[in-house]
Amino acid sequence: QVDEAEDGTEKRERRYLDWLFRLLREDVVGSIREALNGRDRRIPSFINVKPVAVLQENDEKSYTPLVLRVQFSFPAHHPLMRCRTDRERRDFVARRGRRLVPRGALACLTFEGIGNLFAKIKGCDEKLLEIQPTQSIVDLELDRALLEAALDILQQGVEGGTMRIVHQGFFSYE
Repeated sequence: QVDEAEDGTEKRERRYLDWLFRLLREDVVGSIREALNGRDRRIPSFINVKPVAVLQENDEKSYTPLVLRVQFSFPAHHPLMRCRTDRERRDFVARRGRRLVPRGALACLTFEGIGNLFAKIKGCDEKLLEIQPTQSIVDLELDRALLEAALDILQQGVEGGTMRIVHQGFFSYE
């Protein structure tokens, strides 16, 4: 009888762990799915994404990330685009600058006919946000394994892509 009781306990534990794993997986995958589909308006989304340059440090070590510099625009419904004067825009960026394009968050770039490219946000030019929010610049860190994909995107001269912040809290790291 002792063996049967342990078997029942093990089955319940396995079922519980399986259930917990599936819930956690859906939390992660679900947020990525929503971000990629553009259904959730709370997830920051940027338009007119255009790769500008691939920056490499002179260090050829395999763990040194590459930087893909991207130009983008805020969509018309974004509060930054509703600022009518330079002063309003400066004040808005001063209050919310780092949260507009959060450093360390995972970004998904989508280009028609090419697919998705995931990268970590390294930083954003906040001064340019104040002056020209329709031509802002962000630097994205890429793994060296994605060098070919980044260069292909740059060489093809693709424009009009979208960039979405996938899940700031779960994926952010410094």
